[in-house]
Amino acid sequence: MRDKAQTDARNISVVYSGPQNLGRALAADLADDDPTKNNHARAKHFAHATGANIIDRTTAGRMLVNHSSDVYVLLSEARKAETDARFPDRSDPAYNTALQRAIDHGRHQANCIFSLISREMCTTLSGAVRTFVCGAGADRVFRQDELESLMQNRDITSINGVERQRFEKVYHAERIAARRNAATDERTELTRTFRAICLAELRQDRAQAFRTGDPGLIQDVVLRHEIYRGQQAIENGAPPEPIEAVRVRIAERSAKIIAFTQNRNRSEARAGIEAIMAARVKQGVLTSEHAAALSAKLTEKLADPHRAYRINQSLKMQKAMERIRHQADPYAMGDYTRLYTALLTDTQLIKHRHVTTGNVPAPETTIQRAGTAFSDHVRTQQQRAYAHMGQEIAASRTRQNKAGAAANAKPRLLPTT
Repeated sequence: MRDKAQTDARNISVVYSGPQNLGRALAADLADDDPTKNNHARAKHFAHATGANIIDRTTAGRMLVNHSSDVYVLLSEARKAETDARFPDRSDPAYNTALQRAIDHGRHQANCIFSLISREMCTTLSGAVRTFVCGAGADRVFRQDELESLMQNRDITSINGVERQRFEKVYHAERIAARRNAATDERTELTRTFRAICLAELRQDRAQAFRTGDPGLIQDVVLRHEIYRGQQAIENGAPPEPIEAVRVRIAERSAKIIAFTQNRNRSEARAGIEAIMAARVKQGVLTSEHAAALSAKLTEKLADPHRAYRINQSLKMQKAMERIRHQADPYAMGDYTRLYTALLTDTQLIKHRHVTTGNVPAPETTIQRAGTAFSDHVRTQQQRAYAHMGQEIAASRTRQNKAGAAANAKPRLLPTT
């Protein structure tokens, strides 16, 4: 189930929310279309690069994104006009209190509209779900409505690469604890479930960032981890940390991780190239001089961190394919599929990192174009591997039968009396 969730890139839906004040302060100096600006920008970037489903591409979603402020203003002004009609005398002390209640009521009505749209979308999702919700406050629509809808939707197989049932267990435990406490609103006390989803989100993105060594992805995942830590501390009652101290820590951690991951990818790619060249020389395919020149040429390309990652990932795919061809290992096909999907997804995310996606439907992506062909390729390789294994098993049984028949055909000495 976990491998299926990680490799099915054609049936993914994106849900986003937040972040709150800390995340906005840390990303205040970024451009509006920067994928690290907020979770909405991250979700649009991911959907544009991978072809995933997002609420922005629906009619209701476009209204939600483009006219959310208009709806708030319209309903608030309507309630304000009703209050002005009730109080002709603006100097009445009760006027200001009634006006504030009316404006709050208008905002509540707008929130109900957005909650209904988001909740209905979550009930129609299926397959894998990808979230960008780190830093979302307890009063946001995701934690008030969408989270509960996700937990009750049995058509969802995984959330952030983890089986939905694992989050459902935490969700039901929180619901039971909330019912025991009559003073607690069980719709707003899903903190543990929300944090579990955030940790799975960070864990998945951290694996991708560490795998690629891309500076942008690494800085983004470090930033979101700090937002998660800061929000958790504030919700637990701790005082907020100074923004400048958090920014310094983000820069230091990002620099260390970038240097480590890029050096690791280069060293692994260099070792893989040397091993392949040595094998080609041993097989007589290349001469020692030709192999050395080709190895030096490939090693020069490792200066680019993205190219080093692609070469390293391609070498791992080649090893997995050799296991499939020569050893008839059916488990190697899962490794090959996972490596291929990761390489394709990572390349698309890095390529479209600074592209403004807007609200228009994304064009057909490389993943969607290659999805059907690659599925047929995987199915063919699996069939060949299983057929080869079947032939080996049949040959082994034939040899055993022949050995048994030969043993039975030998003349036996009758016992002497």
